[in-house]
Amino acid sequence: MVAALLALVLASPAFAKGLFKGTFGSEKFKSRKPAAGCVYSRSGGLFSMIGGSGNAKKQKGAGAAGIGADPTAPGAVFPIVLTDATGSFFSGPTPTPATWGGFGGAVVVTLTGYKKGKISGTLNGTMEPMLGGAAGTIQVNAAFSAKCTIY
Repeated sequence: MVAALLALVLASPAFAKGLFKGTFGSEKFKSRKPAAGCVYSRSGGLFSMIGGSGNAKKQKGAGAAGIGADPTAPGAVFPIVLTDATGSFFSGPTPTPATWGGFGGAVVVTLTGYKKGKISGTLNGTMEPMLGGAAGTIQVNAAFSAKCTIY
């Protein structure tokens, strides 16, 4: 299941004007508006949100994913806390920035609303170092909102 969620996070959602921002450890992160994307699959209940920013020297990005009830359904009740939640964050010089990940209950992804095609929510919890020289556990407190591709 984790592999499926990671594949969803890494998939290419339609990028739209959206926002992914928050605090990841001691670092502040804010995606660029055209570099945030969201996907929700009604058939499997899979949700994925990614955002990024950067230049040729340094890049930053964050992702959140999980499984949950359809936030676009008439009468959907919020908040929707996703199961099998995963989160990731990377920051640093290209091509291998420091990368952290949260799995298995270490992070909570919550969808807080849906309006006119835009899903909003939060990512909170703890992430462990994964790649690129990441060091130490980081606390995450982030919010996102973007137009989602719904299929």
